[in-house]
Amino acid sequence: MGLSQGKLAFVAIVDTGGFGSAAKKVNRTPSAVSMQIKKLEGQLRTSLFVRSSQHVALTQSGEKLLFYARRLLAMSNEVVAQLLTPDLAGLVTLGAPNDIAERTLPRVLKEIDDAYPSITVNVVVGNSETLIDRAAMGQLDLTIVNFASDSAVEPGELLASEQIVWVGSKGGIAYRREPLPLALYGSGCIWREAAVKQLEESGRRYRIAYASNHSMMQRSVIGADLAVAPLPASYVTEDMVVLGKMEGFSGLPSFDIRMITVTEPTPPMQIIIERIKAVFGGDMRSSLPRKTKCIPK
Repeated sequence: MGLSQGKLAFVAIVDTGGFGSAAKKVNRTPSAVSMQIKKLEGQLRTSLFVRSSQHVALTQSGEKLLFYARRLLAMSNEVVAQLLTPDLAGLVTLGAPNDIAERTLPRVLKEIDDAYPSITVNVVVGNSETLIDRAAMGQLDLTIVNFASDSAVEPGELLASEQIVWVGSKGGIAYRREPLPLALYGSGCIWREAAVKQLEESGRRYRIAYASNHSMMQRSVIGADLAVAPLPASYVTEDMVVLGKMEGFSGLPSFDIRMITVTEPTPPMQIIIERIKAVFGGDMRSSLPRKTKCIPK
């Protein structure tokens, strides 16, 4: 169909928020994506985007097209999957920490469900320490874990590295309170352990005001200026601020996000691995032993 490439570029722009980022997603140059949209607008005889120097927004016609474009692309992916890999089916049990299950997995699972409806994915959510144990017992096919970057061992393969930072409410005063109110994950979390260790070494008094295994709690109390929390830098939103030396905080360590596979990947497992790698960006690297203490989350 003549509109296929244009629809793909159109949806990519909506999903990524801009022409440049959409170009990377569809492996085209920004000028090529712009030409595809112009051609699509010419064929439909309507404008799809309102463009400004800072962002793009959908027109009313663009909103209508988005609904149908997503349906058509999903149907196209399903047809291709069925015709090219009609026997690609199976059950995969995937383990993931709460933060990754909340933020990253929905996108991965949606893509897999659209393209490979015969693959069933069961997700097991828990802290990384528990997930590693379950993987070792053969209860999980694939496992994503958070692991300290300076660990003595590196399970599985590296997906990405993240920096932990102290986070408070923008314009807030919670970081000034004594004792310092903290919003932390449960016991065994590397973010928690790094934060508590730093405060104890500096002699700063603190209290664990909020404890939960879900980052939603931390984000909520930070937004209400009730506490501060150690979080990955990627979690920082416009209503938050990174707390540094001026606020009396030192830098926190980084951590790795890793994937464990305990058996030779089946074709359905390989599909999921590739989708996860694409979401995190870059190829996973083989692990090398290190010489410091392992602190799983």
